[in-house]
Amino acid sequence: LADREHTAFLHGLYISDKDRDRDAQKDAIVQFSGRGAAARDITAIHRLLADAFGASEGSLRLLAGLQAHTATFMSVAAIGQTVMLLSEQAGGHYNTHAILQRLGLRTVDMPIDSDRLCIDRAATLAMIDAVQPDFVFVDRSEGLRYEDFSFIGQLEGPTTIFDASHFVTQILTRRYENPLAWGFDLMLFTVHKSFPGPQKAAIVGRESGELWARLQRGLSTLVSSSHVENTYLTGLVLLREEWLESYCRRMLDTASALEAALL
Repeated sequence: LADREHTAFLHGLYISDKDRDRDAQKDAIVQFSGRGAAARDITAIHRLLADAFGASEGSLRLLAGLQAHTATFMSVAAIGQTVMLLSEQAGGHYNTHAILQRLGLRTVDMPIDSDRLCIDRAATLAMIDAVQPDFVFVDRSEGLRYEDFSFIGQLEGPTTIFDASHFVTQILTRRYENPLAWGFDLMLFTVHKSFPGPQKAAIVGRESGELWARLQRGLSTLVSSSHVENTYLTGLVLLREEWLESYCRRMLDTASALEAALL
């Protein structure tokens, strides 16, 4: 609440998340007069975000998780390409298949090992070899089980994307392994679920390069406002390292207590 008192004046302001020099400003279609300092702040917050997750690049332009799914694939995929992802039975988001299919993408499910309550690695790798998907998307939409998907990150060929919305603080505090360290190309997440931030979604990239450039071009087209107040609030939360450690510890203790009670 104290943070919001200091950032409320930013609510609703249109501010570019690109720190442009004067020549670049002249070439820009839309001008934001007198907001250069704020654009530099946003650049610094994006750098803070990327560094926190061991990424090369980061962006807080997005507002919510399903918007992140939609905008990401609209930016980096082409109609007719194939995405392998989780079924709802395996904890995948119940809307992701419909979104991707509406975008003209073909979807296939990772096979499930029902006895062990996890993805069947051998069957998944065999299906990847047979189907040759363009993307593999781990869109786990429940947070009580953190499954080892390092075998997906090690794949060569498909672009690999991980939705960490329910695991953000655990990854940030290094209690859970980082999907980028597993080799995933992109990691997207909301900051209003396991991370105690405002309504916002983030995306970080393991490497700079054409994939990230293509994503940024798409986001610039698809998302007109970066909703800068929530960007600042997310940055302020990222700076509270000790508080995040305590928050994460209490959250995991609560999850363990819930699991014990359910059993």
